[in-house]
Amino acid sequence: METQPVHTLTIRTLGTTVIALRLAPPNDAPTATPEIRHVKVETRTTEALLLYLACQGRPVSRDLLAELLWPERIQEQARANLRLALHRLRRQLDPFLLVTRQSVGLNPNASIDVDAVEFETHLAAGQLTLATALYRGDFLDGFYLDDSPTFEQWALLERERLRTLALAAWQQRIEQLNSAGRLQSAIDAAQRLLQLDPLHELTHRHLMRLLAQPVKHTALRAEVILHIHNEHGAGCGIKAERRWLGVKCDRHSSSTSRRVASKGAEKAFLIT
Repeated sequence: METQPVHTLTIRTLGTTVIALRLAPPNDAPTATPEIRHVKVETRTTEALLLYLACQGRPVSRDLLAELLWPERIQEQARANLRLALHRLRRQLDPFLLVTRQSVGLNPNASIDVDAVEFETHLAAGQLTLATALYRGDFLDGFYLDDSPTFEQWALLERERLRTLALAAWQQRIEQLNSAGRLQSAIDAAQRLLQLDPLHELTHRHLMRLLAQPVKHTALRAEVILHIHNEHGAGCGIKAERRWLGVKCDRHSSSTSRRVASKGAEKAFLIT
């Protein structure tokens, strides 16, 4: 009997929310590029149900889901709404769901990728490069469910928790790169972190210390000189460059942070 190709449900929750099916190539063309088909969920609440289940890692009782998503409805109405939402989901994603009379969850035997889950898995394994690459933005950024303050509270707590983990991972990654002598990569990582959190004071200080290290590479040195010229004028010369490279970071960090926040994280290396 011929084996059917396995499709994968991909759920992206970090940054812009995306739900998609990665369709496996047919058996007669196994090297073909998988087709990505975006899933358009019928209602916002139905989408919220799927997102919540994706982050639990276990089945959830029907009563809990009904209370989470329809807290202002009476119990019978909330349960009826849940049944309708599950009906809609099963029409599109039935192989990926595990539904019983008591609980609902994702099918543990199905191929499902959830970036928030993978992010924490990589962190637990100490794989900081993979973890930070997955953190494209805050959890469910821009996704709101106005009719359910209970869901909103859960999403807020998850957003803050994952953000804290991400900031710590980026800081550790910057330290690793710097210790390994990969100065430019450490600077790039610090600038990426400032894109996520432009007001992160510790990262501003760290970035200035990185940029104050001796500049050995021509490209990086040219970048330093360009910013000195932008700041002090084209005729500032080598003395200004040396003063800039020898700056006391802590003394300037507060004023620099305010200026960087106003100009955008991408200009984090301007020093007053």
